[in-house]
Amino acid sequence: MPPVLHARDGPSLFYPLLQTTVCKQMFVSERRERSVDTVDLELDRLISRRASQDRRPDPDELEPGYVESVRRFNARVRAENREAWCEYHRDAAARHRAVLEALIARHEREAEKLKTTDERNRA
Repeated sequence: MPPVLHARDGPSLFYPLLQTTVCKQMFVSERRERSVDTVDLELDRLISRRASQDRRPDPDELEPGYVESVRRFNARVRAENREAWCEYHRDAAARHRAVLEALIARHEREAEKLKTTDERNRA
């Protein structure tokens, strides 16, 4: 069994290992802080650049007829989407109707079967 070392026995055998671990943790922590600072600076730069671009008008918007063209395009897309959703809901209603009618018919058959079985047992 190895001897147990106490503080009174002198410097710990594990002190260099502990010191190395603490140094590594400090290095990693410092690198993370630098990394976070770098990311923060990059985000600030990106936001500033984007904000300055947003102030300038889009060159296409300056062309005559552009705004009207965009309005017509958006209206057409909305109409197509409305038609597609309408078709989807009509098809879904037809599917539900078919399933529910089949389900109703099945329950009616089961009820009839139970009724005839009960009448046979009484006779």
